[in-house]
Amino acid sequence: MNKQKLLLIVVIFLVGLNLVQLIFILFKIEAKVPVTASPREIVIEKLSFDSMQICQYDSLIAQHKQRILRANRRIEQLKNELYQSLETGSTKIKDSLINEITDVRWRIENTNYDHFYAIKQICDSSQQLKFNDLAHELNAIFTLYQKKQAEAKD
Repeated sequence: MNKQKLLLIVVIFLVGLNLVQLIFILFKIEAKVPVTASPREIVIEKLSFDSMQICQYDSLIAQHKQRILRANRRIEQLKNELYQSLETGSTKIKDSLINEITDVRWRIENTNYDHFYAIKQICDSSQQLKFNDLAHELNAIFTLYQKKQAEAKD
């Protein structure tokens, strides 16, 4: 094979590669990152929970989900009221509703904290140290998981 044929093959390959990349950009085709382990699975693995602890943990998760679901519903109701108050333009109503939304958001964060504290309580002494290490990662674990879940829905 002479140099010209080799050069032609390389050029054709590079042009083809650029075309594929252009198609991805134009049509916004994105590789979906599969959601790997859930936060539940990560916690169980990192803390080495036994079957009894997993049952306790699952119970805590169910309770936590219900509390958060109720709080999120309340926020949606308050937001609807807030935006309906645009008709009257009442600053007093607006401020009151925003304060109530803030209060519910505070309760959500408090609920999250209490949930993780309850998880810590089901750990034995050897797992307590693992939990302390995990505590530094909790926000990142849940943020990444929620981001991947949102991307998977798109």
